[in-house]
Amino acid sequence: MPIPREPMPLTRNALRDDVHALLEHELVTGTLAPGARLTDDDLVQLTGTSRAPLREALNQLAAVGLVDVAPRRSTHVTELDGRASRESLQIDGAVIAQSVAEVTAAGLPGGLRETLAAARDTVLRDADAYRDAIRARRLRPLFDAVVRGTGNTEYVRLCAAVSPVVDRFAALHADTLGSTHHARMRTAVDHALAGDADAARAAWGDLVDVLLADAAVTGEADHPPRPQATTTLRSRAAEAIERAIHDGTLRPGETIRESDLMTWLGVSRTPVREALTALAVRGLVVQSHHRSARVAEMSPDGLRHVLRALGVLRRLAIRLGVEHDPDGLAAALDATLPAWAEARSLDALLHASGLVTAAIDDHCPNRRLVEHAATLTARALWYVANDPSTFGVIDPDRARRLRDAVAARDTATAEDEMWRSFVAAARRPAD
Repeated sequence: MPIPREPMPLTRNALRDDVHALLEHELVTGTLAPGARLTDDDLVQLTGTSRAPLREALNQLAAVGLVDVAPRRSTHVTELDGRASRESLQIDGAVIAQSVAEVTAAGLPGGLRETLAAARDTVLRDADAYRDAIRARRLRPLFDAVVRGTGNTEYVRLCAAVSPVVDRFAALHADTLGSTHHARMRTAVDHALAGDADAARAAWGDLVDVLLADAAVTGEADHPPRPQATTTLRSRAAEAIERAIHDGTLRPGETIRESDLMTWLGVSRTPVREALTALAVRGLVVQSHHRSARVAEMSPDGLRHVLRALGVLRRLAIRLGVEHDPDGLAAALDATLPAWAEARSLDALLHASGLVTAAIDDHCPNRRLVEHAATLTARALWYVANDPSTFGVIDPDRARRLRDAVAARDTATAEDEMWRSFVAAARRPAD
């Protein structure tokens, strides 16, 4: 039998992914302690790998806030940052709550019923088992299974971006987690197993609220990342490639050869490769073993995933805005109404919609949410610009109803209007 000509990688994951997973676990569980200095020699010995995959893994960990990387100087484990942890928990909790509702409404497909039932009898058996699971990050696979069960790749991407900070904070505060937290999570799982999607989502939201209100958990001091004196070649390369994708210079599905990018950007292979990895994490580039990277392709399903993920974030943002500054938010939304009244085309409607989301972002205290929403919004506009037929319907009257709900401090109605607007836009006109 002849040897096959198609390459067959002997490992399922790229080496950098294995290194990333190992370091992330050590950081989250506290083996690599907050504030610790990380040297290349120590990390090479810990991971048993070379500096190239190690550098890529560290850049990914820096992107989610677990390490601070100062090129050619030092790398440190980030301090526990109370604000970053709270903001990440809000985002992670909102995505999981929506995911729980969606998979429950779908009947817990793909073995999720068995997964949840097993978790209830093991890691959620009692408060002690719950704390042990939090300490060792054994609950995250359960959350990941629920989020993946929705089929929405953007939900998965959002959780991956914020969950390491959430899990590290929780793991290092596991001893302070009381029985109330465990009981709320059990309740959410019980509602999901009983098939009550709305109750499951509400229970998960209650759990997040309890965690955020617990001073023992959220009272950590704020320690923002050390500011970088200059931007890195990697970040500048990623920004240039992203601009080229959004403005159409690089088209969906187009092959991106590292050598071409090196010539265009005037940099070496390492920052180009690191930039492509960063863009792949954000969903703009597709990478695979032994093949050149490609610009991500668009599809109606892809746009729907982006819009529903945006709906989760904007729904949370409107809630936080009402809690933080309802009068200011209502006034900002009121100022967008003339644009809606004059909108007669898709471009004009998108402009008016952009004014609304800008008003919400300006009054949202969660800056991490705003950053993630900005990335998703840019991708949504990229989809629509390339194929307007994938976009659904915008209701011009919804902005007025949203303004009225905010002015009345009616958070539930405001959240509902926000969510419905993105769900409607996520439907193709033919749906």
